[in-house]
Amino acid sequence: MGNKLLDTLVESKPSEINLNDRGLKEFSERLTTITELESLYLSNNKIKEIPESISNIKKLSTLNLYHNKITKIPTTINAISCLRYLNVSNNNISEIPSGFGSCPNLEVLDLSCNNISSIRSNFGYLTTLKALYMSDNKIETLPPEFTNLTKLETISLRNNKLTSLPDNIGKLKNLKEFLLQGNKLKVLPISLSDCPLVGENRYLKLAGNPLHKDIINQLNKGGTEALFELMKSIEYYDIIENK
Repeated sequence: MGNKLLDTLVESKPSEINLNDRGLKEFSERLTTITELESLYLSNNKIKEIPESISNIKKLSTLNLYHNKITKIPTTINAISCLRYLNVSNNNISEIPSGFGSCPNLEVLDLSCNNISSIRSNFGYLTTLKALYMSDNKIETLPPEFTNLTKLETISLRNNKLTSLPDNIGKLKNLKEFLLQGNKLKVLPISLSDCPLVGENRYLKLAGNPLHKDIINQLNKGGTEALFELMKSIEYYDIIENK
């Protein structure tokens, strides 16, 4: 990014900056001095690092860093109390930082297409989340605290390595879309049937999992509604025990 452009941006103090597709190799620290900034778009660049000083942009509500070369999220991002939308999908992030769960108003988080293998328990503090996208990672388990995210309406965990879901997943009473294709699930916790995933514009996607044959039969027979009926029956306990 040229110095003239940076000078102009710093002087004009805009509320929105769009620097998508600019071939940028770094996230300039000077951008973090624009304290009036509310929306920052830096997608499709070659940025490797988010500066710690990102926390200086106190009014930032939207940060989009889709498709860069970022390897980590700085913990200082927690200090941005206005942040509601964060997209760091299609990067090289391998872990979610400790303390990340303290982002107080985050509603949409996209971590898809990274190299994340685990989710820390403090992730359960992101209780304002309404949409979570973590498809195409290497996640093997979800911590029990995951079910504290009771405002979630959309969860995408396609193409991970999940072998199970938390037993109390049914706490997610606002869930409308749960995408779990391409994992390693054999059975599902009974409480999943308490999630409001049956009806118009409600989706539970399970294709590409090595599910028990009785679960597959029910899905083929009548979709999610038939599956949930099975899960609430005595017969389902036998399926769980003989997985």
